[in-house]
Amino acid sequence: MMQNLKSIFSKKQLFNKPPNYCELIVTEKCFFKCKMCDMWKRKHETTPSIEEWKQFVTQFRKAVNLPFKMSICGGETLTYSHLTELIKHCTELGLDVSITTNGFLLNKKMAKQLYDAGLKEVVLSLDSYEEKTHDDIRGVNGSYKKVMKAIDNLSVYNVSINLLAVIMSLNLDSIIPLLKWANSNPKINSINFNALTKPICANVGEDWYINSSYSYLWPDNKVIAVLDEIIKLKKTNNKIGNPVGQLEIFKKYYKHPKLFVKQGKCHMGQTVSVNSEGHVFMCHYFGSIGNIKNDEFNSMWRSKKSKKIRKKILECERNCKMLVNCNFQE
Repeated sequence: MMQNLKSIFSKKQLFNKPPNYCELIVTEKCFFKCKMCDMWKRKHETTPSIEEWKQFVTQFRKAVNLPFKMSICGGETLTYSHLTELIKHCTELGLDVSITTNGFLLNKKMAKQLYDAGLKEVVLSLDSYEEKTHDDIRGVNGSYKKVMKAIDNLSVYNVSINLLAVIMSLNLDSIIPLLKWANSNPKINSINFNALTKPICANVGEDWYINSSYSYLWPDNKVIAVLDEIIKLKKTNNKIGNPVGQLEIFKKYYKHPKLFVKQGKCHMGQTVSVNSEGHVFMCHYFGSIGNIKNDEFNSMWRSKKSKKIRKKILECERNCKMLVNCNFQE
């Protein structure tokens, strides 16, 4: 009886907790053609107005405690025409803002605008220290040079510059050189790694890594040695942002991608992801809890539908990108 009461109490606590993560996908349009993402194939989207985005942020701020990081991403984030206005609104409410970008459009003028809006952090996608490898992965010639220029443009401001690389077959031999370069570069605050998960917006099954047109991206057994080296370097005060526990999870995931990597229940019931059409998700597998164009955040967060989805999330055992990468928790 006591155990049942504890279980009921813990579930009530879970359902009443405020969000601990929020991402705003302000656009799904992108001019890159990345090998591990089909989002660039999206041609049409009915995006919320800037006033609807700002209204959502205002409502969301009331539901969380500071400090809190608001992540703004895409698609290619810098193609969103109201980006600096949205960043400024977030920062005026006391939220720290991070954006993720491929860096191609991050010229000197853009760098100043982002800084003036109050941006705290930029995450730049850089998959290799070899120019050709990075350009091939991202599908755009010159993308490597643009990232390097973006680093220079941002470095004159008090903005944290962080790199993000996806570990796959195409860059396996250049991951450690990239890490060592980033570690020796005083302009770089950190370098983070993502495991390769099911390609975004691709219509493939759960066994995509062995039976799809994307299976060539899946790394061979050498990935374990690469991850062991990253872990070794992490323990010597490197700039690696991933905790050792996450890197160990990557090893388990690459060995057995269908084996649930998280110890205990999935925690995604406390996260918020708003897509480019305003739909609000905790987990994209279980449908939206509402839309910022029509619904007030607190009502969505505490609705019966949200509670039902949280129960489904607690039972889920998929190794999704949010669980393994973006919102990893040990």
